[in-house]
Amino acid sequence: MLQVPVTRPEGSPTTVNEDLGNIRKKAPSTKKGPTLLEKRRTFTAPVTTDKAGQHLFKRGVNAFEKGNYRLALEIFDDYLSAYPNSPNASEAALYQAECYMKLSGH
Repeated sequence: MLQVPVTRPEGSPTTVNEDLGNIRKKAPSTKKGPTLLEKRRTFTAPVTTDKAGQHLFKRGVNAFEKGNYRLALEIFDDYLSAYPNSPNASEAALYQAECYMKLSGH
């Protein structure tokens, strides 16, 4: 193996190969694990105070859990249009992203 000396501050790797070895150790794993939504163990009730908003959010979650990603995407789009500042807006956006991932085959 070719060892190329590199000038580094004290305590740093002294060769390119040593430096690459350290980078490989720190690199994140490329293994695909469960998505954030798949890690959820229980359904948390929406905190939208509006009953219609709660119902719409629950419909989106139900459609997602049944694998109807196109319908869920439409419902979450409607939800975010009607309730953009709701406490569940970020979760609805996450569900939307998951729907796009599922529909794209990833």
